[in-house]
Amino acid sequence: MIARYTVNGSDPDLADLSSEKILLEVNQPAGNHNGGMLAFGPDDYLYLTLGDGGGAGDQYGNGQNRNTLLGNILRIDPHSGATYGIPGDNPFVATGGGVRPEIWAYGLRNPWRFSFDRQTGDLWLGDVGQGAREEINIITKGGNYGWPVFEGKIDFDNPTQLPASSFAGPVIDHVRDDSRSITGGYVYRGTRLSELRGSYIYGDFATGKVWTLTQSGGTVQSHHEITNVASISSFGEDQAGEIYILSYGSGTIWTLDRNQGTGAGTFPTLLSQTGIYTDTNNLVTAQGLVEFSVKSPLWSDDAIKRRWIYLPNGKQIDFHATDAWTFPLGTVLVKQFAIEMTVGNPASARRLETRVMVNEKAGWAGYTYRWNAQQDDALLLPGRDTETLTIADSGASGGTRQQTWTYPGRTDCWQCHTHAYGKVLGPRTLQLNHSIQVGSESKNQLTHWSDLGAFSTNIGSPAQYASMVDPRDTGANLDARVRSYLDTNCAACHTPGGAAPGNMDMRFLTPEGSMNLQRVTPTQGTLGLTNAQRIYPSNKDSSVLWERMRRTDGTRMPPLGSYRIDQELITLIGTWIDQMTP
Repeated sequence: MIARYTVNGSDPDLADLSSEKILLEVNQPAGNHNGGMLAFGPDDYLYLTLGDGGGAGDQYGNGQNRNTLLGNILRIDPHSGATYGIPGDNPFVATGGGVRPEIWAYGLRNPWRFSFDRQTGDLWLGDVGQGAREEINIITKGGNYGWPVFEGKIDFDNPTQLPASSFAGPVIDHVRDDSRSITGGYVYRGTRLSELRGSYIYGDFATGKVWTLTQSGGTVQSHHEITNVASISSFGEDQAGEIYILSYGSGTIWTLDRNQGTGAGTFPTLLSQTGIYTDTNNLVTAQGLVEFSVKSPLWSDDAIKRRWIYLPNGKQIDFHATDAWTFPLGTVLVKQFAIEMTVGNPASARRLETRVMVNEKAGWAGYTYRWNAQQDDALLLPGRDTETLTIADSGASGGTRQQTWTYPGRTDCWQCHTHAYGKVLGPRTLQLNHSIQVGSESKNQLTHWSDLGAFSTNIGSPAQYASMVDPRDTGANLDARVRSYLDTNCAACHTPGGAAPGNMDMRFLTPEGSMNLQRVTPTQGTLGLTNAQRIYPSNKDSSVLWERMRRTDGTRMPPLGSYRIDQELITLIGTWIDQMTP
């Protein structure tokens, strides 16, 4: 619905609700890909975007259909006619044949935020992709931007093999490792950051990355990642041309400034320089670091993991029984990854990386140290890196297999460590509420932390709090095993306010009927399944959730940092679905 209001006569900052005039209503067949933005252009006409109708794969056939308002950017005159007028120079005014004259450009999937360059008038737009590409476009009159024939610069549904030249291509398209839900921004025309003048600044909701881009004639001249902000839902621009970034997760509005440095020196480039270990070679930690374990670990392709936490002297954690804890400034979390180079032989374990998260003044920051060949130190990585491991595996053909391992870059962390889930994944009540060995004593881990003075309040007996279970514990309840696994591997994104679409809630304590999974038609495609539902009770073969978890292609869930299927748990989840009441 597009409506207009008149400001209150006595207060120009207050709209008169009784003055509502509905200009336009468009039926929306699915729950996603709704209206993306509206703004007045330099010509004083109103521009607005509508997604393709929702679902997945342009299932309603709107992307290339100019007889519908969906999947387009529209241009109307709200100042004329009974509701609105059609500008006479709109590109399809005289086309006929049912073509909607409101259309300014078409072939869009889920346009999310556009803007006009205040200097040139160019119309920039971010279009959210399906599963492979996210794109930035400069919109021109009558342009066809290719969806669903093309997704970004690659074929999507192109049975007649139309060339890319048949469409107006994007200025840039991002692969899914970089971006999973693009948010369009503004060309910077402010004065405070002169080095950014003329650069288009935009970001990504899922990864939090913010980029600058310059172009000439549609050709990229420069492209740089400049910062990271959680859950970027929109950008703003003030009268002076300065840029604002809106964080949906925190409700915070951010501005940009130069990184002047702290004067405290550079961040340690070697793990041995961080002070985390007094003996890096043998992983002997410095005083104050406490090793801990989680009940339901994230699946990491058979990696062996160890975890530590450090709290600054005198600082404490604000405890919460069910949700995320709040950690003091200066908290450090450490996770060590190794993998058996010969399956079943612990002595063959090779150190791969150590990930460090630090609660800094600007929020949590992530750093990855990659271990050297000598296994006596690790080097700080400036960005993402990948390695192919050769694993001796008697169950593989020929006795060996190749396994890809990705070392995350600093912004990659926030694709899983989401603001909606509380940034910190492991240290929380549900994960730490179990017994551990403390010296010669078996002790509840929460009690152990409480005895160390880690919490700002008396948490009482851990027996009063819920706990996840080990998904691989065959003696535990089936439902608890699966729900623990879904929370750990899926809920960081599939949580209220999370980056994932579909309004699913996979947290451990969410009642089953509130998860929005069972008997729900999938909105992101059926993957070719018959009678597909997110979860089809009693039928795993028609359940998209189960199918996504056992794939290794671009439809895989979770989509990040894993190249091997967790076959044991996939089988368990299939059993869980099959035993559900039809």
